[in-house]
Amino acid sequence: MKLIPHVGAGPIRLGMTRDDVQELLGAPDHRETETGPDDLTSEEWEYAEHGLDLTFSEDNAWRLSVVTMSAPELLGVSPAGMPEEEALAALEEAGVPTFEFDEAFSLDDDTDDTACNRECDEWDLAMWVENGIVVSLTVFPEYDEKGEMPRWPKRDQELT
Repeated sequence: MKLIPHVGAGPIRLGMTRDDVQELLGAPDHRETETGPDDLTSEEWEYAEHGLDLTFSEDNAWRLSVVTMSAPELLGVSPAGMPEEEALAALEEAGVPTFEFDEAFSLDDDTDDTACNRECDEWDLAMWVENGIVVSLTVFPEYDEKGEMPRWPKRDQELT
């Protein structure tokens, strides 16, 4: 499924309501509600068949605020399953701005399993990497100059 920065993936657009998404994809396979340290609630919906995790946030009036894909295509590159450095090189060659290293994690104290997050601030994307292999890409909305209000894509905006 094609991922477009600041827009979404396939027919899924950032800014959609939960009803919009259910009309398009049906009920999610799994739902999880979380309350963060700021007491704001978010709801994550998983669509395993589509490789999608969708997050709706209370602070964005329950609109679709985050799209994470386990099998994305970005500018003709499908980075999931690729070694991290190979994916970064392929994305750079395709014209994607640099993904900067953000944070590393230990996945399990009993093993050497590790993960890291990389961020492409220019396009509001994130890349999740486990044990050196790209697992997913995440797209976020563009925000206003103050970083407070999302600029939702138009419903009819083309995914090219």
